[in-house]
Amino acid sequence: MADEKIERRIKFIKERVGDDVLKILQERGIDVNGALAQIVRGQVRIDDTIEQEKQSATIEGLPVENCMTSELVYYSSFGKGESSYKEELERRFRLLKLTPEQARQFVNMETSIIVRCKKLLPPTGLAYHYFLMDGVAIENLPFPADCLASETIVLIDDAESAYVRDHSWLSKPTWAAVCYILGEKENRWRPYDIELVRRLLQIDFEGWQIATFRRNENMILERLKWRYDDNLSWQENTVFKPPKTRKNAKKPQKQKHS
Repeated sequence: MADEKIERRIKFIKERVGDDVLKILQERGIDVNGALAQIVRGQVRIDDTIEQEKQSATIEGLPVENCMTSELVYYSSFGKGESSYKEELERRFRLLKLTPEQARQFVNMETSIIVRCKKLLPPTGLAYHYFLMDGVAIENLPFPADCLASETIVLIDDAESAYVRDHSWLSKPTWAAVCYILGEKENRWRPYDIELVRRLLQIDFEGWQIATFRRNENMILERLKWRYDDNLSWQENTVFKPPKTRKNAKKPQKQKHS
C-alpha cells in the first residue's frame, strides 16, 4: 500500500513538472526517479505519522499542549468538564499577564462567536486543519468577525504557505483567496490580521501581548502541521518582555557633592 502511494505521488509530481524539465534533468545526469522516490518516501512517512496522531487525537482527545488557545476556550466552556483545558488556559493568561477582567472578556468574545456561529471545531485540532484547499474561493472563506482568534492565525498561516509553496498550481479562485487573506495586489490589507488586532486591542492587550499571542499560536502550527521543530509554545522563554516603564525603571543614583 505504501509503495502504491509513493508511485502515485511520483507520477503526480512528474505530470506537474512536465516532460521538458524531466528531460533536462536526465541529460544533466540526475537520477530523477531515485531522487523523487527518496523525497516522496520521507514525505509519506511524515504523512503517516501525522495521520496516526490525528486518529489518536480523535479518540483520546487533544493534549493541552497541542491545543490552540481558542480550542482551550472551546473545550473548557463546552466540553465534558475537562478541567485540564481550563487550567492550561489560565496558565497562558498568566504568562500574558492578563487581568481577571481581560481574561473574562477574551473568553466571552470567543464563546459568543462559538454560540453565534454554531462552531464545531475539528476533533483532530485546528493545528492540522487546512482552510485553503484547491477550489476554495474568497466567498467560501469565513468572515473575519466569525473566526475565533486562533482561526485567524491558521488562515493567515495557510495563505502564507500556499503563497510560497502552491502558487504554481492553485486554481485562479483559490489563488485570489490567498491574495485576499494576505492583502496582495489591489486589496492591500489583511482582513483577518486586522480583525485579530482590533479584537485584542478592544480588551486592552498591549503590543507585547499581541506579539506573544501570535508567536505562540504560530509555534503550535510549526511543531504540529509543518514539523519545523519540537519546541513547546506558551513557555516562559517564548513570551516577549513588556517594555520598561518609568515606574519600574531604575532610578538614577544621586551624585554626592564634595
